[in-house]
This record gives sequence, C-alpha cells and structure tokens, in this order.
Amino acid sequence: MNLKTLKNTKKHIISFVAAYLTILSFGMSYFWQNVSDNGAKVCWYRLLDPSCYWNRENTEPFNNFFFFILFFLLLYAYQKVLNLVQGNKRLLVIGSVLSAFFALAEVVGHSLTAVAGLDEIFSSHHNITKSIIRTTGYFSIFFSCITFSFEKLIPKLSQQSIEPNTFPTPTKKHFLICVVGCNIMYSLFIIKYWPMIFNFDTLEYIGQVFGYAPLTNHHPVFNAWITIPFIKIGQLLGNINIGIFLAILLQLELISIITAYTIYTISKLDIPHIVKLVITIIYALYPVYAHQAAMLCKDTPFGYATLVFVLCLLQLAINKEHFFKSKLNIFLSIAAPILMMLHRNNGFHVILLSTPFIIWFCKDKYKKVAIIFTIGVLLFNFGWNTFIKYVGVTGNWNIEKYSMVSQQLSRIAKTQNLNQQDKDEIQKYINCPLQNFTDKYLPEVSDPTKGELNISAIENNTTAFLSLSLKMLFKFPITSIEAFLCTTSGFWYIEYPETPGGSGSLSIFPCHNQLTKQFITKQIFKNPYTNIVEKIMSNRNIPVINMLFRSGFMVWAVLFCFAYCIYKKKYNMLLVYTPLLILWLTCIASPYVSFRYVFGIVTSLPVIFATLFVEKQIKN
Repeated sequence: MNLKTLKNTKKHIISFVAAYLTILSFGMSYFWQNVSDNGAKVCWYRLLDPSCYWNRENTEPFNNFFFFILFFLLLYAYQKVLNLVQGNKRLLVIGSVLSAFFALAEVVGHSLTAVAGLDEIFSSHHNITKSIIRTTGYFSIFFSCITFSFEKLIPKLSQQSIEPNTFPTPTKKHFLICVVGCNIMYSLFIIKYWPMIFNFDTLEYIGQVFGYAPLTNHHPVFNAWITIPFIKIGQLLGNINIGIFLAILLQLELISIITAYTIYTISKLDIPHIVKLVITIIYALYPVYAHQAAMLCKDTPFGYATLVFVLCLLQLAINKEHFFKSKLNIFLSIAAPILMMLHRNNGFHVILLSTPFIIWFCKDKYKKVAIIFTIGVLLFNFGWNTFIKYVGVTGNWNIEKYSMVSQQLSRIAKTQNLNQQDKDEIQKYINCPLQNFTDKYLPEVSDPTKGELNISAIENNTTAFLSLSLKMLFKFPITSIEAFLCTTSGFWYIEYPETPGGSGSLSIFPCHNQLTKQFITKQIFKNPYTNIVEKIMSNRNIPVINMLFRSGFMVWAVLFCFAYCIYKKKYNMLLVYTPLLILWLTCIASPYVSFRYVFGIVTSLPVIFATLFVEKQIKN
C-alpha cells in the first residue's frame, strides 16, 4: 500500500466515523427529549447498533430512511471537507478551535437549560458517553460549515463584481435617501407604541427624574438628565406622554443619521456590491433595530455610539493617512467613546481596554492616536465623575461587579453541606439570614442575590471577600463553575431562550405605580407587518430564524468573522473587533443575560461582516 492509498483510506475512515457519530448526535438530540429515562437506558445499546438505521422493524424516529440518506450525504460532505483541509494546517487549527468552542457551547448550554447544571454531562458514565458523541457530532457539523465558508463561500462572494459602473457612487443624495428610508421603516414600530416601549431600567431613571427614587449613577445619571427637558415639555403641553414621544422621535432621527452614515461609508469600500446591498437590507429590515428605536433606554444610544466607534476603527484600519486627514473622523473618534461611557457604566471599561490596542496598532503615529483616543477617557474619568460627585449623585452601581461572586456563594450555600465556619464567613457579607440568601438564588439571574450583598462590608474587606470566593472555588469547583455558566450561558449558547426588546405594557412594573399612572400605553397604529415581525421575534420554535434574535448568535457571528480574519492574515482588521470582544467580556460579568446588553455588537455586526471582504484601501 503506497502513501497516497494510505492517506485516502485514512480519510475514508475519518469521514465514516464522523458521519456515523453525527447521526448519533442527531438521534440523541431528539431521542433524549422525548423518551423517558428508563426507555433511554433500554434503547441505548440499540442506538449504538449500526443495523438500526436500516432495520424496517425499528420504529424510533431516529431510525428511519431519512437518517440512512443523511448518513451518505454527510459521508460525501466530510470527504470534501477533508480534501479542503488536506495540507492546510492553518485552516485545520483555526477551524478546529472555533468548532470545538461552538460544539462545547451547544452541549454544555443544553445541559444548563435542561437541569440548570452539568448533571446531563457528568452525572454518570452513560451521560459522559452521550455527551462525547454529541460533542463529536456538533464538532463535525461546525467544522464542515466553517471550512466550506472559509475556503469556498466567502472567497466566491469576494470575487463578485466591484466595477464602479455596477453600483452608484455614494453622494449626499444617497445619504439623505437612507435617512428617509430608515425613518419610514423604523416609524412603523415607533408609531405603534405610545409613548414608547418600556423596560425596567427606563422606569428606574425616569423615576429619579420625578423624585420617586434618589438620583444615583446605577443607571447612568446622564440618561436621566437628558430626559428632563422632554418631561418638562410634556408637562407644559399638559401630557407627559407627548414629551416622551418627542424624545423617541429625536432618537429616531439620530439613529437614522448614524445608520445612513454607516451605509454611506460602507458603500465607499472596495467590496462586492452584493455585500453592500445585503448590509443595507439588514439595517433596513432587521426588526430589532426598529424595535430598539422605539425604546427610550440607555442601551439604544450606547449601541449606536458603539457602531460609530467601530466604524472609525474600520477606517483607521484600512487607511491611516486618510483617517487623520478627516476632521469628521477625528471628531467622531472623540465623541463616540464619550457617549459610550456616558450611557453605560461598562462603556468606560470598553474604551479604556481598547485604547492600548489602538495605540499599538498606530505605533508609527502613537502620539496623535494617544491624544485622540484618550481625550474621552480623561474627560469622563476626571471631568464627568468629578462633576456628578459635586452635585451629589451617588455611585452605588459598584455592586454590579460582585454579581458572579454572589451567584457562586448562594449556589454553594444552597446545594452543599457547609460547615459552620463557612456559613459564618458568608454571613459577614450579606444583609439577610443565610437561608433567605439561598432561597433567592436563581440560576439565570443574579439580581436577587446581588441585592442582598452588604456592599459596605465588601468594600471595607475586599481582599477577604475575594479570598472567600477563591476558597469556595477550590473547595467546590464544579458548583462554582455551574454558578458562573448558568448566569452567563446566553452570551455564548446560541439556543438560550430569550426575546430582544422590552414591553409596551406597564402592568408588569407594580413597584412603579406612582410613575406608571402618569403614562398611557395605547396602540395607536396597527398593521400586519409589525404584528408578524413581533410574532417571529418572540417565537422560539422556528429553527434558524429564532437564532437571529439571540445574544449567543451575535457573539458566534463576531467570533466566526474574527477567526476568518486571522485565517486570511487580515491582522489590521482585528482592530475593529477589539471593542466588541471587550464588550462581550464585560457582559459576562452582567447580572443576567439580556439581548440589549450586546446591542452594541448587534448594531456593529454588518460592519464586521464587511471586514471579511475589505482588501483595498478606502476611496477618498
């Protein structure tokens, strides 16, 4: 047997095993959700028997002709994938790492959703075997899709025509058309909700404006202060709802201008025109943009400020000389970070941690870059923070950074038999009896447990508090990891059940009765389009489509594009990803999973999509 024959034989064996394990993983995905534990134990060995796939007497849904055909389709696909990978170690390594992350996220996330822990994976040898097979099956599917996209799909799209005559040169007229188009598409949602879509945070800082709660920086006070003029206008007009609606209309105009500017900038890039068209369609028709435009919430301006910042980094990465010649680019590079920091507390960490990467990237112009990209940080940290302290605004939002620790300690106290010394140590840092602390534990959200932390005791003994957390981590590692994974799974698990947006109803906020009495929520415009779109957004049973409205999908999309840029050695494009990856890491420390937390990634995703195709410099 010569070397070529040996390699082909090895390729056939790998393809056969991968196809077979993929079939098993598909079977178990359905089988384990629809068969009782006793039935699963009885049928487990039949599932591992290859003859079950063509046994006509076998009636299980995973043992039918469909899976028999699917097996050979997968076998053919994996043969093609191995041909693409052969001799391409870079593709093999990058594709394997990304596929492994996605596969583990699927298996672990499914277990967390089902039993709020890792019992579905590690509780028995049986479950360990099942999980290994499922991970292998997912890995094979993801690796095939990633390999095909990296080597076939994206290069094919990149070869599409970019001749200037086939796509109109962007002008101010096209910019205005985009502004008007965004106004029309987004107004369909804005008019429907009167005066706006509410969420809990919105009512919190509007309540501060009315004096129902002390003015704090837990929800950045800047959001409350910019709402005051509209509240006053509404009061002068005899209806507060009018003032709030005017604020929404102003927000709509700003969003439309930013979106139009983004499309205008992207249209100047030397990328395939089909990509430009897709990006335009996404900004026009992706319903989350319109839904968020109708919400007076800190995450909306933060998301669009992030988009402007990412767009600036894209132009910087493409052409440094052109970037520094544009006064608009310099202005936006200063204004966008400031707005990000003013609208969300984690905006400061995103900008602060991104700045060193930007300076390193432009090391040949580091002085100019350092001045431009640190002005915002300095103005915010020393100017704004000093000002709000001077006017008496408290900053009790520091408790947010202990969300993960509160979840860890509460879960351990709830599920483990602690000795009295450990109980006493935990008791030092909470305001309620330990039993109440554990009763409030919810795997998916840390707000109930976080709210019981004694922030004064923690701030006075931060080292001891963190040492306690570290001690519990080594003593109960599995439980600690489960606590962290349960709270953060939506930011890396693509099937985490969530729906973006807020609510048009105030009845879900009984604690704000004094405030909600002043608002009217009345649907003043009905049309089939908005109703159908909202049903799709909230439907968790539509395959593939429902993933487009989940935080995990947004993160996966960014990681996919990031890996492709590494694969193609487009290292200059990695600068564009820096703030988004840092934003994702700050979201991991959030009290719970919310689509609006990653809205900055959502608004920037079409720009990230463009980085896959940018090859030439931007036109002047």
